[in-house]
Amino acid sequence: MMRIDFLAWFGRLVAFVFLIGALSLVAAVAVLIRQAEGVPPMPIALGMVGMAALVLLAAAASALVSIAHSARRGASALERMQTPPRAAKPVFGPGIADAQPEPEEARAPVAASRSNRPTIVAQR
Repeated sequence: MMRIDFLAWFGRLVAFVFLIGALSLVAAVAVLIRQAEGVPPMPIALGMVGMAALVLLAAAASALVSIAHSARRGASALERMQTPPRAAKPVFGPGIADAQPEPEEARAPVAASRSNRPTIVAQR
């Protein structure tokens, strides 16, 4: 069953609106230039400004779709991290997590024997 992905369809809609807008803008500028006797600078300038505005709006909408898609992927990754994975048994014996630290009593005689050693200090 195909799941409807709103963000993908919205991104396609943004691309479709951009293409239709760009084609209609180019057509409008071409009609204005064809009707003029010379090469008028105003329709060309307005066409360039309109194209820049169209590109900026499409880029902003695409950026918002991309941010929303990334946020949704991050949220689903966090949901997957919350479920505890199955604990795998080590093949070759206890792992680092299973090793128990030495108690303090086992280390005390070593530390005591080191403190009884004579200290040699060089004098000039």
